Amino acid sequence: MNHLANVKVGDHHTDSISSGTLATTAVDTKGFDSALIMISAGAVGGDLSAISVAHSDASDMSGSTNAVVFQSTADSGGTTNALADFDANESILISVDLEGKGRFIKTTLTVSAATDISCTTLLGRASESPADTAAGHGVDFHFNA
Repeated sequence: MNHLANVKVGDHHTDSISSGTLATTAVDTKGFDSALIMISAGAVGGDLSAISVAHSDASDMSGSTNAVVFQSTADSGGTTNALADFDANESILISVDLEGKGRFIKTTLTVSAATDISCTTLLGRASESPADTAAGHGVDFHFNA
């Protein structure tokens, strides 16, 4: 049995930004119980200062609430958390339990220096199997092996 068959790519963004934010589109999570968000730095790593994953019942994300927020902050000793150390060719995984969350989720990354960065949202634990087609899995091409 292929346990990864019930996975859908909800969204994928890759960009080179000098500073500011990279935001995914609102991802429709209907029929899925969990999301896995993968954030990767390319050859040019930068200062990732915040990650937020918001949820809403509206596709335009109105009335959204942050499900997860990570920020680079200094503790009383002046040591910053791991986001400040997000370097070239490193990755971050965030698991989100969608139980009790709004139907749509959106990830926003904030960087303060030039960064090659990508963000991919995978949906899993489908209550029903998505169609075994490229569109059903949220990709352009789908192959079974």
